[in-house]
Amino acid sequence: MHADNCQWFDAAASAYGLYGPCAGVVKAFGEWNTTRIVVQGSHVEHWLNGELVVAYDLGSADWRVKVAESKFAAYPHYGLAKEGYIGIQGDHPGSLSIRNIRFHQLARATAATRAEPDVSALLTPAVGRE
Repeated sequence: MHADNCQWFDAAASAYGLYGPCAGVVKAFGEWNTTRIVVQGSHVEHWLNGELVVAYDLGSADWRVKVAESKFAAYPHYGLAKEGYIGIQGDHPGSLSIRNIRFHQLARATAATRAEPDVSALLTPAVGRE
């Protein structure tokens, strides 16, 4: 555990190796976690079990520092591709279980929506959609 009460950077819902979520959100072993990753432009949000746990901006000064100080330092363009493959890591000992995975392309933001994005749908529990 870090001084800011956040977990290691390889925990569930982390931006692996760069940004770690705060404690108390991950469900106990054997229970299903619900996650959502929202990317709008360069802004990224990781949601876990209905709570925003990690937010960052790809390519920002903070992002570049974290990449330079990580195991990805040899890859200065790490995480900056505008399109490509989505990787799901499950190469450590143990098992990885995934269910109900969905991908949605968000509509392009306009100047009006870029300034104040409506995240109310993300904050409201999805009744009947689990």
